[in-house]
Amino acid sequence: MRTISLCLLAAVICSAEPFQLMSGWGIQNGHKVRYETRLEPDGDRTVIKGWSGGVRIKDDRLYRVVQLRPKKIYFGYEVAVEAREDGRYDVRFAPLPAEMSDLGRQDLDEGWLAAPLPAYPNAQTVDNGEVIALDLMENPETGQRIVDYLTIGDDALRTETLDGPARDFTPEDAWIRIMEPLVTVDGEVIEPTRNFSGGISGAIAWIYTPSHGRYLLSLAPRKAQGFELGGEVRLGTMKIETGGSRIELNCSEPIATGKQAYNLYVLHQPAFRSPKSYAKFLMGSTSSLETLLR
Repeated sequence: MRTISLCLLAAVICSAEPFQLMSGWGIQNGHKVRYETRLEPDGDRTVIKGWSGGVRIKDDRLYRVVQLRPKKIYFGYEVAVEAREDGRYDVRFAPLPAEMSDLGRQDLDEGWLAAPLPAYPNAQTVDNGEVIALDLMENPETGQRIVDYLTIGDDALRTETLDGPARDFTPEDAWIRIMEPLVTVDGEVIEPTRNFSGGISGAIAWIYTPSHGRYLLSLAPRKAQGFELGGEVRLGTMKIETGGSRIELNCSEPIATGKQAYNLYVLHQPAFRSPKSYAKFLMGSTSSLETLLR
């Protein structure tokens, strides 16, 4: 695969506030690593259409992967965390290996381009809960950046805060968080989720099993895109009842904000099959529905 500069993908600035694209976390070498991805400043969001991503854990390394499917571009980085005796953490970064680029969702053919990051941080020692900022994309002409904020250690799941004025909540802000899910289908546990570590969050989440296909999940109705009422969310429990099966996810954290029961809207794709034939369960999230409907 060839490489391409990410500086060519930036958009025009329209406002001064950041926009959160996605967040999630994984456990690397026994330590929590949480990421929150922001567009700074917010503006024309054309640059993030078709944006999707997540993390993979393998051989005591965490791999952060991002894909821009309409442009067939992928990028990311490797991070290794080791605990010190003084309670702090040694953190090292490296470029994303090509074999970690697909998140297990779809094979990337020769038409895909590998894009290096603007820079990779030097090895550093951080306190528990300290945040590291890492630029994923930048445009020197406009100053717009897409940034990962990584929180390392036992405080990695703490609540983040943002500066700037408040605004009204919209349906597009209704994010789903799926953290450490134990998944059952018609009462049977899907074994890969029995000791699952890590999680995802986004405006649209999805889960996949080879026997039932893929379920796209939203707290907003999205009826124009084919979503139908197909379940509910109660704190850390999600129930999906569509396609003749009953699927339940029991998570370690609340799935939606607020202590209410919420309707869950589902777009079931029973014919969808992952090219990873060995995959018994997959999940992910995106800020753009078009990413998953291509």
